[in-house]
Amino acid sequence: MKIMVCLISDQHVPNLLTVHKVMPDLLILVVTPDMTRRNVATNFMNALDIGGLSDLQKEDKHKIVSLEDENSIPSALKVFQDISSKYPEAEWFIKHHWRNKADEHRCI
Repeated sequence: MKIMVCLISDQHVPNLLTVHKVMPDLLILVVTPDMTRRNVATNFMNALDIGGLSDLQKEDKHKIVSLEDENSIPSALKVFQDISSKYPEAEWFIKHHWRNKADEHRCI
């Protein structure tokens, strides 16, 4: 099983492109309280639907997981440990996006 974890932000394009390339069996969206309040995960899922990946809209094809403290490494580690322990045999893809002088994007 191919599982992809996306850290959801206002910038959907890096995640959208990677989801289209990886075509995961299960998509896990990690959202902060601010992203939850602004319905960013819903907007992202709608963009996937428009882009032809409506299959990921099914309940068993995606999960939304809350990251309560976006500035806490222990909090982020707990989220990733919790989700990875549920699928120990999966092939994992973690998509993270950060901004620096080069606007780098990296997929592991």
